[in-house]
Amino acid sequence: MLFCLNDYGQQQKTVPMTGQPQKTEVQALEEHILQLQAENQAIQKQMENLEKEMDLYRGDVRTKIAELDEAQSRWLTILSIIMGLVGVGLGVVAPVLLNRNNSQRLESRFIEMKTDFNAQLSTAKDQANTAKTQANNVTAAVDEVQKQVSFAKQQATAAIEQAEKIEDAFVQVNSQVKETKDQILSATKQALFATDQAKKAEAALNQIMSQVDAITVQTSAATQQAMVATEKAIQAEKVLADIEELKKHVDTIEKKINEDAEATKEVAKEVEKSVKINQLYAQATKEENPEKALDIITQAIKLDPENASLYQFRGSLKEKMKDKEGALIDYNKAVSMDPDAPFYYFLRGSLKADMNDKEGALADYDKGILLDPDDAIIFSLRGSLKGDMGDKEGALADYNKAISLDPDKASFYFLRGLLKEDMGDKEGALINYNKSISLDPDDESLYRFRASLKAGMDDKEGALVDYDKALLLKPDEDVTYYMRGWLKDDMNDKAGALADYDKALSLNPNNAKVYNNRGYLKVEINDFSGAFDDFNKAILLMPDFPNPYNHRGNLKLKTGDFDGAINDINKAISLNPDYAKAYYSRARYYRTLAEKETNPTKKAELITKAEADEQKAESLGKK
Repeated sequence: MLFCLNDYGQQQKTVPMTGQPQKTEVQALEEHILQLQAENQAIQKQMENLEKEMDLYRGDVRTKIAELDEAQSRWLTILSIIMGLVGVGLGVVAPVLLNRNNSQRLESRFIEMKTDFNAQLSTAKDQANTAKTQANNVTAAVDEVQKQVSFAKQQATAAIEQAEKIEDAFVQVNSQVKETKDQILSATKQALFATDQAKKAEAALNQIMSQVDAITVQTSAATQQAMVATEKAIQAEKVLADIEELKKHVDTIEKKINEDAEATKEVAKEVEKSVKINQLYAQATKEENPEKALDIITQAIKLDPENASLYQFRGSLKEKMKDKEGALIDYNKAVSMDPDAPFYYFLRGSLKADMNDKEGALADYDKGILLDPDDAIIFSLRGSLKGDMGDKEGALADYNKAISLDPDKASFYFLRGLLKEDMGDKEGALINYNKSISLDPDDESLYRFRASLKAGMDDKEGALVDYDKALLLKPDEDVTYYMRGWLKDDMNDKAGALADYDKALSLNPNNAKVYNNRGYLKVEINDFSGAFDDFNKAILLMPDFPNPYNHRGNLKLKTGDFDGAINDINKAISLNPDYAKAYYSRARYYRTLAEKETNPTKKAELITKAEADEQKAESLGKK
């Protein structure tokens, strides 16, 4: 890559022209020196021209000043003449001035002449000032030209110095070029000599390789012949040894066959039984009809009455069929046959918890954990059981242990969130719900429970978003529509709430709680007839559900059916003696009657009853 210096001392690539011979670095330097010399001469000519222009400017300035002096002299002469004439006139005509009219005319004429003179004098002064301004401008221009001349001289000096440096570089480059040529020549000679030697060595090597190839072929053939002979000898020896060994074992095998004939028949029977049991087990697992599956697995148990896993499977079937006692018998049988299997304790513990035998369930969970302390599921089940038994701290410890064993199980965080919510730690519950959703974002039930928590934390908008997400994941879940309808009612979106209740009932027309809530909403929008229908339907579907009795009693009180009202409210209290809202309803009933009562004694009795129910409701509310 060749470089040269431009006019400002910077490196500049020299690009060869296509189709033309490329210039050497020395030629480029020579051309650049000539260019700099030409530019130096041009700058000197510019300096000479500038000096000539300065001389012309100086002459113009002197001429202008002379003209101004001459104009000023003429005006002074005219002024002297005018003043002389004025004096002579006054001397001549003085005697005549006795005439009043002549005096006035002369005075007027003198004023006119004085005015003209002042105007001419002012014009002369303006011209003099203009000339001075022009002279000053010319002087400034001269100074600027002198600065340009000085700058041009500096450029010329720098160009000369650069040219001298280039000449020195030119000499140095010539020296380096000569030295490089000598080195290239020497290297070329050495390369030619080395090439000749390499050719000779290559020829010798080719000759040697030809000999080696011939020897290799001969050696390979001999080796193969030797290997074949050796292999045949080894095989012959082996065959002879095998024949001798076979002769020794023939008699033994014949004796063994005769001895094991009966044992083989027994093994065949056991294998056949095992295959039959496995077939029955597989058939039972695939059977959708629980009763048929139960019959099939019972046949398998008859074939193998000591198989604990068959009793466990039959116990699971019975539990699904709501035969809890029968399931417990089979689980007990499985545990007795295999007391070291933690899975059987886990199943039996779950069944006992469902049968409200909490202490028995806890004992089974403890035993299962003792046998397998790394089973996270058993810890989570025991945590749920402890929570139901009121041991909140013990439940929390078990959930923590389950999470430490399996930190990626979404259900463990969900269960711990439920416990924290029950313990009043809503923020902790929310953290756990969030974690469970992050691990299993497609489980709509997680969003539903988090929505319920957010609603309780007064984050109604956040709750609504979660209900919407849950329905997006599972649009046919009636419970979610029911809960979202309750939230919309609380947010005063009555129309939205009614639409959600209607949708929930279209998906599940046997949900008594939805009828109860929709009836309550219809009371709020003054649809009393529709409310009565919904409360009646809820009671029909769930006659032990106290809420619709209480709501229907309040509606009857509102519509003037006092007897019907007290009957429904008392029914609600009988179904749930701790139902605080029902006591408030009955207190309202007593106060309504008291307002209408004219007998002071009866009025006082009604008010006393109302106050008693209000106190009861308040105590239950605090409880």
